[in-house]
Amino acid sequence: MPLDASYDQLMRLLSARGIEWFRRHVEDLPDPLPADDAATVALAQAGRIAPVLSGLRGHPSPLADLVGRRLSATLVRSSALRLLTGDATDGMTCDGAAGLVLAGRAAAADEPLAALALSALADDPAAALTDRIAARVRPDAGLLAEAEGQIDRALRHLDLDRARIGDLAWLVMHVYAFGAIRPHFSRPRLYGDVFAAMLRASDWACRAGCVTSMAQTAFCLRLIDPDHDIAPILADIIASQRPDGSFPARAGVSSRDQDLGAGTWPTLMVLAALSIAVWRRWRGSAPDLPCDRPLSACRDHAAALLAPRIDAWAARATPAGRLQMAASMSSATSENWFQRLGMQRNAPGPAPLVVLARQLFGDAYAARHARRTLDLARHWPRDREAGEDGAALRWLRGAPVALDCAALGSAPATGGAAADLDAGFRLAVADPAGALSRDWRLAARRDAGLALSALQSGARLSPGAALAHLDRLCLIARLAEGDLAIAAAA
Repeated sequence: MPLDASYDQLMRLLSARGIEWFRRHVEDLPDPLPADDAATVALAQAGRIAPVLSGLRGHPSPLADLVGRRLSATLVRSSALRLLTGDATDGMTCDGAAGLVLAGRAAAADEPLAALALSALADDPAAALTDRIAARVRPDAGLLAEAEGQIDRALRHLDLDRARIGDLAWLVMHVYAFGAIRPHFSRPRLYGDVFAAMLRASDWACRAGCVTSMAQTAFCLRLIDPDHDIAPILADIIASQRPDGSFPARAGVSSRDQDLGAGTWPTLMVLAALSIAVWRRWRGSAPDLPCDRPLSACRDHAAALLAPRIDAWAARATPAGRLQMAASMSSATSENWFQRLGMQRNAPGPAPLVVLARQLFGDAYAARHARRTLDLARHWPRDREAGEDGAALRWLRGAPVALDCAALGSAPATGGAAADLDAGFRLAVADPAGALSRDWRLAARRDAGLALSALQSGARLSPGAALAHLDRLCLIARLAEGDLAIAAAA
């Protein structure tokens, strides 16, 4: 039921006061904010809700601008790396490293490390279901079926307490993408069952004086039925607003100011409920979909970082070093860096050719550039084609190659030597099916994140070390996303 003009204006005023309370506290925080500051929890929570307010309004919310200014790309990057390397000890909840990465989607839209962490989060069965849905923006068929099962179990054993109501409401919000979509449940009756459960939960929350649960259930009732009258619930909520503009977890009149830790979550839930009361439906654009090839994005970003340095490095490099640089950049960019570095008709010796063949094995574009630019025949090591490098050498000269499927064991261990990691990933080139396992995807993302982070850190890497990181990114991207790249080109 639409609100009358005066009630609508009151909702907007209360919402503005709540955002102003958050702004005052956030502006008092250190700038830049350290990753271990306790306030990052509140900032992560606000970053999850700010796009919801913007989507319901149809234009950016002041909260989104506030979070975007304080949730720096550096903070998102460090959280993404923690998530990728397994250093996040927070159980991947909304309040930890995963929460900061999810909240920083807008602040780090072009940050490949964040995209990589989101893909890892979406693929991790140990992560919270709501975080996996948020990482994908909207649930796919598998996630929706899992969500239905979790909702069914919650409805059968719905003990009316704040924690259980909060868990169910938070899941329903994500399944609906906070109003941006309407999920297609396999059982139409489930919509009614969830609605009935939210009515019961709302009655309990009003009797118990639980402001957070009241706001969450009001939001969910409007998601399911945009015409449902939530004014009685809002009446109980708005009477509890503190003079400082925040909302408490427990209903009641008080003049005591709240700090950021105590007031953020109930205030954010009330802001969401006030917004859906005023605007009733999603008015913004569809939420941005995640990067579909995050490993390739990491490779491209790394190549862009190194490209300005290559000419200076090549001028001081040995012929073998210049050949490695050209091969690495050709593989990363699909451009002919052999020609760009002036290597036309260059004739590498047998040993550099073997190294080049290993480097370009599996990369059709870079191998073709090498064949067209270099004089490979003059010192071709034919005696090596019968050995372990035979397949790579035949690939380099364009001959047919029959790959023997190697048996893949477990993924490379965290902290393994770089040579061991490279060897493991190169073995995986021969067994694409094995490379699709979750362990290998986890290892690929982890080591891609470490490689890109090393290049982004600004540390004085030697040309050899920098190119080794780039080669690893090229290999991982080709292994894990090669089919996606071919489909995109088609």
